[in-house]
Amino acid sequence: MNFSRRSIWGLVSIAVILFTFSNVAGILGQDELSAKNKILLSVIILVYFSLHWATVIWLSMHWQKRYPENEQDRIRLTKTYTFSALVLVVTMMLIDCLQNLLIKNEFKITPYEALFDVFQGMGIAILIVSLTEAFYQYEKNRQSEKEKAELVRVNLLAQYNHLKQQVSPHFLFNSLNTLSSLISIDPIRAERFVSELSLVYRYLLQNSEDKMVELGKELLFLNSYIHLMKTRFGSGLSVDIDVPAIWHTYLIPPLSLQLLVENAIKHNVVSPDQPLHIEIKITEDQNIQIKNNLQGKQLSLPSEKVGLVNIMEKYRLLGQAEVVVLKTDTEFSVSLPLIKYQGHGSTDR
Repeated sequence: MNFSRRSIWGLVSIAVILFTFSNVAGILGQDELSAKNKILLSVIILVYFSLHWATVIWLSMHWQKRYPENEQDRIRLTKTYTFSALVLVVTMMLIDCLQNLLIKNEFKITPYEALFDVFQGMGIAILIVSLTEAFYQYEKNRQSEKEKAELVRVNLLAQYNHLKQQVSPHFLFNSLNTLSSLISIDPIRAERFVSELSLVYRYLLQNSEDKMVELGKELLFLNSYIHLMKTRFGSGLSVDIDVPAIWHTYLIPPLSLQLLVENAIKHNVVSPDQPLHIEIKITEDQNIQIKNNLQGKQLSLPSEKVGLVNIMEKYRLLGQAEVVVLKTDTEFSVSLPLIKYQGHGSTDR
């Protein structure tokens, strides 16, 4: 937000200079004041107003960081305006009192002068708060649009990479090889395999562009994918899913669970002698956790962990809590925050 800060400081500095020098000009035009008192009062005005505006701008930025949400606009504006108006009015009254002290030898102001200071201070406070808030909202909207565009890019990239992987000769060879062996020994299982495979492709084509999907929908897709993997690996793979229905309306980025299960299978030995156990459950802090035992295997090419990185990037762009990755000597787990459904249109389909 450097552009916003520079712009705010630039415009407000111009306003401060014009306002301050107008007051200084008024002081210099006071014939009742001696040249020494004119200089003294002018210096005091410059110092007072410079410190005041710097403080107001700093606090405006501080409260913008502390209350960034749209529903917090009222409290942010109230605090910024109240402080700005209060300090400005008090400062102007003190300067008028000091001016009267130097001219009339009386440290006080008339009711008319006090009323004028109140209205002038409130008006200037509205101006300065409006300037800072206008630039803040502009920069906030610009950043939001930038993040939306980045999220679309990440989604498209993830969709492309995932579909490219799924239709790769290696994946098709494994799927067709499994299907071929089933047809000759168990036609019923072969038919089920084809059905689940079609569901996997249908989900990839229909939902991979969404920003978020319901957890229940993602679990149905995951079950189809797991069926394909269990058919291929047999007793070498076990997957336990314990997600009560109460959580099924929560949202997650599409393909997240499947990518994590796929990564677990890709990076670990999966065999009847060394079965891979994958556990999917809801944690106490309301995350969905995918955990597997570690029995790493040597890959022909080093893994870039693109799938996990894309998932973490999606959560960041959605403004959600961070994805938690934990690794011990025996286990590897990834915890994904569940996003509460906010009403119609929340999935941005």
